[in-house]
Amino acid sequence: MSALAPDQATLETALLLKIQELRNMARTIMEDMDDIHAASVTEVKDGIDISKEVRRFEVNLIKRALLVSHGQQLRASRLLGLKPTTLNAKIKRYEIRV
Repeated sequence: MSALAPDQATLETALLLKIQELRNMARTIMEDMDDIHAASVTEVKDGIDISKEVRRFEVNLIKRALLVSHGQQLRASRLLGLKPTTLNAKIKRYEIRV
């Protein structure tokens, strides 16, 4: 394999990063679809725990923001419209792995 020119190597690296980002986004979308499906089959007539449902929804949003921000809590907090300290407290409370 021949050596790549610096510009070509940079472009290839950027492309690989974008591909990984797309894979992560696809994984997140699939997880979200599973959550939506699970929520849609929940029978309200049997009763649901709204606190648990809200918590699950919030955890999913935080995970998605962390994924998009590549684990950068400051950027994720901006995406979510939260103060960084609030996001950090939620990450700890919900025991979300960063």
